[in-house]
Amino acid sequence: MINSLFRLIYFLFCSKAFAAISAAAQWEVRSTGNDTNGGFYVSGGTDYSQQDSPQTAVTDGVTNGSTTITSATAAFTTAMVGNGVYVAGGTGSITAGWYQIVTRNSATSITVDRATGLTTGTGVTLRVGGGLASVVPAFANYVLSNTIWVKNGSYTISANIDKSGIGATTPTSTTQWNRFYGYNTTHGDAPTGSNRPTITATGSVTTMFLFAQGWETMYIIFDCGTTVADSVFGITQSWNVFKFCKLMNFKLYSISLQNQYIWLMDCEITGGTSAASYAVYSNGNNYIANCWIHDNACTGIECGPSGGFLTFVHNCVISNNTGASSDGIRTAYSNAIINNTIYGNGRDGIRNSDGYIMRQTLNNILAGNAGYGMRFTTDSSSLGALLEIDYNAYWNNTTGAITGITQGVHSVTLSVDPFTNKAGNDFTLNNTAGGGAACKGAGYSPSFPGGVMTSVVDIGALQAAAGAAAAQHSYVY
Repeated sequence: MINSLFRLIYFLFCSKAFAAISAAAQWEVRSTGNDTNGGFYVSGGTDYSQQDSPQTAVTDGVTNGSTTITSATAAFTTAMVGNGVYVAGGTGSITAGWYQIVTRNSATSITVDRATGLTTGTGVTLRVGGGLASVVPAFANYVLSNTIWVKNGSYTISANIDKSGIGATTPTSTTQWNRFYGYNTTHGDAPTGSNRPTITATGSVTTMFLFAQGWETMYIIFDCGTTVADSVFGITQSWNVFKFCKLMNFKLYSISLQNQYIWLMDCEITGGTSAASYAVYSNGNNYIANCWIHDNACTGIECGPSGGFLTFVHNCVISNNTGASSDGIRTAYSNAIINNTIYGNGRDGIRNSDGYIMRQTLNNILAGNAGYGMRFTTDSSSLGALLEIDYNAYWNNTTGAITGITQGVHSVTLSVDPFTNKAGNDFTLNNTAGGGAACKGAGYSPSFPGGVMTSVVDIGALQAAAGAAAAQHSYVY
């Protein structure tokens, strides 16, 4: 009786002392890996996760219902401490899973982070180190503040990945953020274009990823597939960051920002089908910047449909979104739309749907849209010219430049094409008089208090290096 009680107390102690995989764990996913590899690394030894094969793979593991695992042939070393070990099979009732090696006791014995599932058994499979082949087991075992690294390659998911239950309410430190990063050859190498990994939806996926607060997602291509997923991201909670990603082939929207303090930056969003309602939906105090939203059969950005929120759309190129009701930006209430290039959309460049004044709609190029460059569907022209809606440039919008509101006195009517090569998606400003040259240095350029400092700003998303005729910066996707 005493021995049984002692064993129970010991088991409970071990379960409490080693409650879960460390928050500092970094999961490794590579197309040449295996979903039964160890899959992650924390610290303390040598990182064996960044390789295709496990450092050690044996089938003679022995578990005893505690945190100790033994093997006569594994040849455990101190370098294995901090690595993940996949445990499965054997004669016991073992639930297959991933554990962290906490201590190397000897060449034949290790201690892992928790005892759950490690019932007494022999002939247990142990695989130490090696990357996973898909993101699915990484997300399935993810705990708050982990990092998932995905190496350049092709991956699929066949069901929604729902992490809406993992996230700090308000992330206040680096240890409270969740990270989902792509890379090419080395962690942190910031890949672009085809050097990023691609994750494609298959099977029964509707929304590929559902996230809670505090996620940072960077350097990954997300493809909704040809006939499957409606959306890439559904974000219903605050504090999320998306940068340098490509979101494509969605059927409803690419990303829905249903809360506030969400940053969508340096992303490319394309391939939305005619069933899609919009490429980006924002209903909160969010920031959308430096994005290229193009060639979707739907509206580019829908922002601010509910009162009390402000979406800031800045330095975006929103182009060639087709369809009779497809606007570049459709907005309501008070949103800030500054320094964007909005070209070739199926209806209006900017369409205000309820007559609320858009605060700070400045320095935008509205060109080649099938409707108006800017349209207020509720007539607000009786308000007179507004400083908040000014310094915008208009060219070749089919129905007209602006309606329903009186544009500011600094707005620019262009007489010729302002772009370097719009057919080639180069929306940098040319040097043609009445075209790009008329936009250079013509944007709202504040003089700072005290009268000493001033700035020079171009109209449009792509700024010249010197605000005049010099070469312009380009986005890299």
